[in-house]
Amino acid sequence: MKKRIISLVLAALAAVSLCSCAGNVRPPKDTAAAPDGPSGSNDGQVLMDKPEDKTVEVFTVPDGVTKIPDYAFYGFKNLKEVILPESLTEIGEQAFYQCTALESVTLPAGLKRIAASAFCYCSTLEKIVLPDGLYEIGEGAFSDCTALTEAIIPESVTMIGKCAFSGCRALKKAVMPSGVKTVPDSMFYECEALTDVTVGENVTVIEKAAFGSCRALISVRLPDGVTEIRELAFANCNSLESINIPAGVTVLPRSCFERCGFTHLDLPDSVTEIGEKVFESCKNLKTVNPGKNLKKIGDRAFFWSALEEITLPDTVGSFGENVFGSCDGLKKITVSEKTLVKLSLANDSAALKAFFCPYTDTEVSVVD
Repeated sequence: MKKRIISLVLAALAAVSLCSCAGNVRPPKDTAAAPDGPSGSNDGQVLMDKPEDKTVEVFTVPDGVTKIPDYAFYGFKNLKEVILPESLTEIGEQAFYQCTALESVTLPAGLKRIAASAFCYCSTLEKIVLPDGLYEIGEGAFSDCTALTEAIIPESVTMIGKCAFSGCRALKKAVMPSGVKTVPDSMFYECEALTDVTVGENVTVIEKAAFGSCRALISVRLPDGVTEIRELAFANCNSLESINIPAGVTVLPRSCFERCGFTHLDLPDSVTEIGEKVFESCKNLKTVNPGKNLKKIGDRAFFWSALEEITLPDTVGSFGENVFGSCDGLKKITVSEKTLVKLSLANDSAALKAFFCPYTDTEVSVVD
């Protein structure tokens, strides 16, 4: 019984880890006040007039209002359309959270900031035009807008929070501005229909799970200035056939390409480490050029991939467990004498096979 309880707990934790970020969005700070609808002061800074009840379908925000306050329309599940004034500059945190019937929003030209989770779970919102002049999109701002098909982020935007478009399962196209330097954590996580993405030219970091589970993504071009690709960045991109690794990248961290769809990959000479499970379950990956300066290969790096042949450079001095485990199609591994010295291995065919590929019929070839 005890083992069963533990198993159920672990299964629940695993399920949570697969949810989009929106599933963990914090609730309103004042949960008692949130359902009462919009309210505010007379200074024109927040929305004043509030609907009589939460069944309102169309609402017009008065002229002169510059901010919609946090949680203003939280859970207004009948709201289909909101008309915003040109005076508006800010939409507060969770302002339209779970407005599941919201179909139409026209954002005014003067809007500067969309706060965290502002439109989270607006599941019928198909299109939204982000105005030029907008500078911030908050954490989870459009997370789980499951009908949204396009995200064209204007050049004026310089700040984007994590999970901004996570769980937008109908999203097909995304364009990032040149003013951002990071693709945030889980920004497009579980955007399962995404096929067309433009990464801003000044991006230097692809954060954790930024494109995780973008199952329809076929090709990605990373800017030359990218120096860091974080763990799980492209994990479960099953259709990903083509991606470039820029010359400034030095480490491929845990699971960053796990379960991707490419057949061949060239690593630049700048890469010194392939972390654990980086290419695990890449069922189409037959060949990899590891570059000239690879020093470390982590546990299960190529586990259960389609790898057929690989030549390790003589710089490799650290080799994890089960690196080539379950690579049933692996025919040949070529290593150098220098690598054997660094790994404290004798040039003995049986010993080498036991070390590199104990469970497959693989030839281990040693060169000078």
